Amino acid sequence: MTGTYLHVPDLNERLKNTSHSQLALEAIRNKQTAPFGAYQNTQKMTMAFLNYVCQIAYNTKGPKDIIQHKQCGYLVETPAEMQERIVKFLMRENRTAFKAAAAERAAAYKPDAIIAELMRSVEM
Repeated sequence: MTGTYLHVPDLNERLKNTSHSQLALEAIRNKQTAPFGAYQNTQKMTMAFLNYVCQIAYNTKGPKDIIQHKQCGYLVETPAEMQERIVKFLMRENRTAFKAAAAERAAAYKPDAIIAELMRSVEM
């Protein structure tokens, strides 16, 4: 299991008046994060956020084959760029447009679409 710990000072008190998502965003903005799990340190943050903000990933085999950079997500090169892109995405980006583009892109990876493409490639 992998993920990212978020540190929020006075968490129990803050939860009385502030939503979980607002506190999480605050921790990210304040760089109060720590990855955990079995992946290499540079990958832990990616793996955790792929589950939450699945449109941002390192430019490596797998993600770069699926994510269309700046259309349905972002591909980054460094941990610093990853952190910067996540914060920008959560604060300013048009998430609705990215969500629609990601859903459209995901349709190409449904079993029926994959089988149809395979059959076309072997001319069946």
